Amino acid sequence: MTHDGLSGLTGLADMVLHGAQARLSRIQQRETDLRAKIAKIGQDRAEIATRLQGPDDAALAAGADGRWLQWIAMRQTHLNTELLQVLELKRLQIIVVRDAFGRASALAALEADAHVARRRQVERRMARDG
Repeated sequence: MTHDGLSGLTGLADMVLHGAQARLSRIQQRETDLRAKIAKIGQDRAEIATRLQGPDDAALAAGADGRWLQWIAMRQTHLNTELLQVLELKRLQIIVVRDAFGRASALAALEADAHVARRRQVERRMARDG
């Protein structure tokens, strides 16, 4: 393969790797956001549970706290399901990044070897013609 062809493949492999890494970064950010929302809902639930321990809770008497707790449970289930989906996307994207890194590394090594071989060839030619 020509130097330009190998160099082009190396550049393409690097672009693919950077794109895969960027996608992984977006997935990880989504994971972080979901975990924060889940933690917030857990805090909300704990606050309500603490409030429910009081004897004169008007919201409890009106049934609002019960509905709020049901909503929190549904929302938490939804967020946990979404988090599981994001974690699966992350797992798959890590495989893509790993494969792209392997290709980019292999092509970079081939390009470096080709460069060394060309330099040695030039040095031999210069020594012979010298």
